[in-house]
Amino acid sequence: RRGDHEPVGMEDAIHAASLVNDRGRLAVVSSVTRHLAGASRHELREALDTFENCGPENCKVLTEYVPGLDIAMEMVQRLLDMAAADDAAGEAKRKKRVSACPPPDDHGAKLMKLEDGGKATPVFAGVACV
Repeated sequence: RRGDHEPVGMEDAIHAASLVNDRGRLAVVSSVTRHLAGASRHELREALDTFENCGPENCKVLTEYVPGLDIAMEMVQRLLDMAAADDAAGEAKRKKRVSACPPPDDHGAKLMKLEDGGKATPVFAGVACV
């Protein structure tokens, strides 16, 4: 997992670019891809927050008058979605690894059994009569 302040990298940027459906503007997609590869998750979140805080009306005007902004914002959103999916997969893997570990006493019981020559020692449960 990459940190929030490390670049997302060219591989993820190319993957995000492949998801953008704008074959007519490949030069823009290529340029934006190279630029976003050097951006961190933190910078991507900041850019998206700034864009969205402009409001829907202003966002529409900006995307009409700033060439490539629509593609850039779509790629930013896709990169952030990919990062969230990576985080979720990492967390699931961590939980699976933790749940697969045997409880500490189980390990001790196995060691005692091994030390006793493989024979289990009977353990009496219940209340002792006095």
